[in-house]
Parts: sequence; structure tokens; C-alpha cells
Amino acid sequence: MAIQNFRIYAPPERRFTSLRWSVHRTVVNNPVLFVGISIYLILITFSLVYYLERTVFMDIAFHLFSLVTTETFAIQNFRFGAFITQAALLVGIDMGLSLHSLLIIYSTIFPILSLTLFILIVRVFQQPKMGIVLLLSQIAMVNDTFYWVQSELQQGIQFLILYFSILCYHKNNPSAEYHIWWRSIHPAFLFMLVFFHPLLLFPFIFLCVYFLITKTLSKSTVLSSGSAFFSMVIIKFYFFKTAYDSKSMEGVAQWKESIATLFSNTTMHSFYQDLVTDYFLLLLGMIWLVVHGFRQKSLFTPVLVIGAFIGYSVLVQISYPDNPVKFYSENLYLPLAIMVMTPLLFEHWKWPAGALTKTGLFLIVTLRLFQIQQAHIPYSDRLDWMRSFLRDHPGQKLIVDDHSLPLDTLLMTWATPYEFWLLSTIETGQTASIMLTDQPREVEWAIGMPDHFIAKWGVFPYKDLPARYFHFSDQGPYLVIRSSEKDE
Repeated sequence: MAIQNFRIYAPPERRFTSLRWSVHRTVVNNPVLFVGISIYLILITFSLVYYLERTVFMDIAFHLFSLVTTETFAIQNFRFGAFITQAALLVGIDMGLSLHSLLIIYSTIFPILSLTLFILIVRVFQQPKMGIVLLLSQIAMVNDTFYWVQSELQQGIQFLILYFSILCYHKNNPSAEYHIWWRSIHPAFLFMLVFFHPLLLFPFIFLCVYFLITKTLSKSTVLSSGSAFFSMVIIKFYFFKTAYDSKSMEGVAQWKESIATLFSNTTMHSFYQDLVTDYFLLLLGMIWLVVHGFRQKSLFTPVLVIGAFIGYSVLVQISYPDNPVKFYSENLYLPLAIMVMTPLLFEHWKWPAGALTKTGLFLIVTLRLFQIQQAHIPYSDRLDWMRSFLRDHPGQKLIVDDHSLPLDTLLMTWATPYEFWLLSTIETGQTASIMLTDQPREVEWAIGMPDHFIAKWGVFPYKDLPARYFHFSDQGPYLVIRSSEKDE
């Protein structure tokens, strides 16, 4: 009795110590959890070191502009799943955090979310193989996409893996299948997946087929989940169609012409070069599945994987035949990691592994993390160019024809007003109004609006922008810098 009383009324510091050691034992005694947390901590460190490369860049700079000026979610093309990461920013804005703090939060919230989902999958839903699928989906073929962080496809893949982890957990724990919490959130979960990104349809189909044929999930579970998912896809297609998604699928609509020119497709050539140099884990995984399939005289898995791999990659290539910038094309290929790594882990994962296997895995993961870190170079170079441009044009409001600029360094220029806003405010304390554009004539009317911030999709009076995040110090006119090339 005395011992029981002691435990109940133990001092808070002793209870905290007990909890800390309990967590320590849980992590150390679970090698998957330990390795996963260690890798995610490295990725979080990268996101802190390269927070400017990840946030003063394209869409995320635009999203942050929308968040601080409207103080509500910046959801585009009905991709509602983005509210999860944006919610952290809105809390920070409501707290009055500085712009610098918001950038750090925005950069780190993505790997922190990934770590949280990983722990849920491995610890709560007891699916270590799915946890490793999640982990590998973020290091097996991620290079440039580490610096293009807001992609809803990347976020959606993580929640897709969580969804199937919950289904696997329910199969192993039948009594949990009818828990009221799952029945209540299941439709909302599927709704969120459908509206994360259109391309999630393909890894969803792959996982349904693979788990059904291998009996990882029951037929009734796959059919009920698949039916609900496809019903929502049809509703989305007819009632939530967007011009952006329709344009992305123009190549598919002209598939006969696209297939005829496939072997001259620059996107395809670039991909298969990257498959050897950057995405070699996928190549090694497919080779392993093929060799093992022939040895076991069971070709179902290699045929399914290679068929899905080629089919999906060709879909991307005919949709974007002109080889989009690396960070964008790589993002489109991310579902391939799910199609290779899921069968590889479910059929060939054995733990504890031998010393040779552990050494090999350590070297591969280390190499991949090094490649992710080294991928910062073009994005750091881009930042350096922008810093130099700010130094060369102090206090000027500019509209610049980008034909005379180093586009190989800049990659894209549509988001430069938002990017210069962030970089100048953070590093100089004064907000620069600078637009780099391939169509300067479209905005030359802004010369007569010296007290407005000119951006790609809007004109904003200085007085309407929150003073905490915008520091304008002059009312001079905009200067247009034209290129010697013809503005078409």
C-alpha cells in the first residue's frame, strides 16, 4: 500500500523522469522507430539550415504572402489537405510572430509533420513496414523536391500511407474496425486524400491491387474503401474541376500523338538518366524484385511493379513532354517510390538483419542524405543572385524583363515579387517591390502607382499590407528595365 501511495503521489519531477525513461526505452528497443526518428531529425536539421532556400522560393513564398495578408488559408485548386501545414502559420501570425520566425516554422513544419505521421504509423498503428515505406518515400528519390516543400502531392502521399496503415491495423485488430472514431473520420479522411492531389489516384490503385492480391487486406476492405474513394474522385472531377488540372492533362487527351513521339521526349530521357544517378534505390529495388521473382518462379510482383512503374512514368512524360524544371518533374514521379518500396518491404524485409545488410543500409541512407543536402546548391545560388540584385538596386521599385536575366539560375520568375519581399524584409529590414517577368508590357501601367505592391496576381496598396511584415520606405515610381530582346 505504501508503495502504491508513493507511486500515486510521486513528485512531478520523478514522474517526468519515469516518463522520459519510458520513452527512451520505447525508442531504443524499437530499431525502426529509432532509425526513423534519427533520419527525420537530420531532415529537420536540413530544413533549419536551408530554411531560406525552402521558403523564399516559388509557391511557398506566394502562400505565405496570402496567409499574412488575408489571415486565412491559402488553398489552391481545391487541394484542401494543405490546411494542415498552413494552420501552424496562421497560429504564428495570430501570435504576432516575426517574419523570420514564420519562415522557420514554414520550413520545419513539413518534416515535423512527417515525423509525427511516422511515429503514429510505427508506434500507434504498429505497422513498421508502412513506416519504412513512408520514410523511404521521402529519401529514396527526393533531391530537388526537398527545396520545393509545399507540394500537395508530397503531403498527400504521406497521408495515403497513413490511411493504408490504419486499414492494415484494423485487419490485425478486428475489434478496432468498428470503433466510432474511425467510422466518424473515415469519410473525411478519404475526402482529404481525394482533394490532396489528382495524381494520388495512381498510388491508391496500386496499393489496393497489391494488398488485395497478396491478401494483406481483405477483399471487403479494399472494395469498400476503393468504391468510396472512386465515388469521391468522380464527384471531384465533375464538380470541382480546375483549369490548372485540366491543362496538366492535355497531353493525356492527345495520347496517340504523344506516344508516337515518346522516344524523342526530353522528359523521358532526363528521367532515365536520373534513375541511374539520383533514383538508384528504385532501380536497385526493381532489379531485386525481378531476380527474386525468377528464383522463386513467382513473377506477379515484378510484373505488377514494372508495369505500374512504366505506365505511371509514361503518363507523366506524355503530360509534360518538354521536361519541366527538375523540382517539378521530380515531384510528379514521387508515387513511383510507393510502387517499388511497398512490395520490396512487405515481401523481403527481415529484422534483425545481418551485419552486412545493416552496413549496406547505413551506407545507402547516408549517401541519400548527402545527395539531399547537396541538392541545395542551385537554390542557394538562386538566393545569392537575388541578394546581389538587391545590392545593385537599393531602394528601387522595378519591373524587369527577364529575357536578359540568367534564367538557368532563376528557374522561374513568376513568384519573384513575393520572394524579393521576403528576402529584402528579412535581410535588410526594408521591403523591396521588384517584379521579374517575361511580359513587362502587361504591367507597365504600374509606373503610375508608386504606393502599390505589384505582384503576379494582384496589386496591393501599401497601406493595406500589414506593417509587421511589410516595411516600405519610399513612394518613388516604378522603373521598367527592358531587354534588348523583343517582348512578345
